[in-house]
Amino acid sequence: MQSQILDVAQLVAHLVRDQEVEGSSPFIQTILNFSLTDSLPRNPKSYWYALKVFYKRTGLLNKELQEAGHQTFIPSVPVKKVENGAVRYSNEVAVSSLLFVKCPEKFILGFKLLHEHDFLVYRSLEDGRPGRIPEKEMDNFMKALKINDPDAEFLGSDTTWFKDGQRVRIIEGVHKGREGWIRRIKGRKRFIVCVEGVAAVAYQAIPAEQLEVLEESSRKK
Repeated sequence: MQSQILDVAQLVAHLVRDQEVEGSSPFIQTILNFSLTDSLPRNPKSYWYALKVFYKRTGLLNKELQEAGHQTFIPSVPVKKVENGAVRYSNEVAVSSLLFVKCPEKFILGFKLLHEHDFLVYRSLEDGRPGRIPEKEMDNFMKALKINDPDAEFLGSDTTWFKDGQRVRIIEGVHKGREGWIRRIKGRKRFIVCVEGVAAVAYQAIPAEQLEVLEESSRKK
């Protein structure tokens, strides 16, 4: 039953492409509102998902998702530039292939069918379904990046290696309320926030008096 239903959904996606109506927002909304499978939970609640985008189509997909009424987030960091001897910082996209969207699971599955080769959805290792990012974790990540700290440094998608660091919450300063890990990188202590399995960002060390320890380093246990 599952495969039969997905075959029908794929046929719909091909019809969309064949008739060249992919840019029609009302048509897209009609298709995506179609129930792709009765086996999916009929739960309209929205969750955060991470997308790995190909062919420099992040801007296009971001626009379509926003036009469909869904919240999106593209991580950016301040980049130092020197022009005529003057130093200035400009915000630039941190990872050109990374896009976050908050939407129902049914929507992201339908959107994937419409953009079969344009992106991949980060999936759960437990059941293979689109991986839901906890609201608190995503909120922590977005707020940290929106501060536009010039010391922000993206570390890639491997978020497992620093988990033996000390888990803390910042209680003072510009990053007040943010949670993350204290870990040495190239001999320097850094404060790290992440979306697990997707992206990690490091900041300069936070003074000890501005930290609340949530969990001691596993290396000390």
